[in-house]
Amino acid sequence: IFVKELNWLLNGDAYVMLLPVTFFTFLLARQIEVRDLPVYRHLRQMSILVYLIHPVFLVIFRLLSEGGIYQASHLMLCGLTMLISCLSAEVIMYLSGKRYGEIFKLLS
Repeated sequence: IFVKELNWLLNGDAYVMLLPVTFFTFLLARQIEVRDLPVYRHLRQMSILVYLIHPVFLVIFRLLSEGGIYQASHLMLCGLTMLISCLSAEVIMYLSGKRYGEIFKLLS
């Protein structure tokens, strides 16, 4: 509430917490030992796809919400964007392994 009154938030996004969350997430990630397993390779490929895809869905869902097609809270917008981005990344990775999916190999 205090942060909203100071107008530190832009469009409801919590930019104030971005730096501390990034810092502590990086510290946590450094403590995790990752073995070279196929599942980790899959997750690394999927993570870059989600990173590249999620802004597109974020803009689409935000425009649909502002257009009055559906009403969404910021938490719903985040969850929906995350879900659809992960599903899209999985579909792209699946299609890149198929014989006819040469175009998707460029994405993954």
